[in-house]
Amino acid sequence: MYLGVTVGGLVVFRLLWGIWGSDTARFTQFVLGPRRLWHYLRHGDRDGLRLGHNPLGALSVIALLGLLSLQVGTGLFAHDDAFNEGPFHGWVSSAMADWLTAVHKQSFYVLLGLIALHVVAVFVHVVIKRQDLLRAMITGWMRVPVTVRVLNANPRFAGPIAFLLAAGIAAGAAWWVASLVSTL
Repeated sequence: MYLGVTVGGLVVFRLLWGIWGSDTARFTQFVLGPRRLWHYLRHGDRDGLRLGHNPLGALSVIALLGLLSLQVGTGLFAHDDAFNEGPFHGWVSSAMADWLTAVHKQSFYVLLGLIALHVVAVFVHVVIKRQDLLRAMITGWMRVPVTVRVLNANPRFAGPIAFLLAAGIAAGAAWWVASLVSTL
């Protein structure tokens, strides 16, 4: 359960960082709509490299955040028929708790499949496309060959205040749910 609470806190942080965060992390900068996705699927990166997520990566981020939110949300009401219940299990009927538990269990396998697909996509970008994606994911910095045109060459970092605010809200939410779990 504490792992689920931790994942919930991380999801809250990522959602807030997607609103307040740096340019490459903001949803408004990389969730670009179906026309841009179609253009990317047909032409790839021929226009130049966009730092941050490409349109397919944006779909993956949205799907992962959605599935993780579903996993955490249903886990708050789920049970294991033996010893454990989510902290909000008593707020719903037994039938609803059973249904949410079933959704929780089944969505886990969909989530594993999406994680595997995401890892394969990163592998393709690193090994086949020769993009310095792992460094960018870990440090926020990416080496780009001088021959590649960068479409958003100067992304803005949101700053430590926005980061600490998002982290503080996420940690507070996780702490509150963890305190409910510890009373069970």
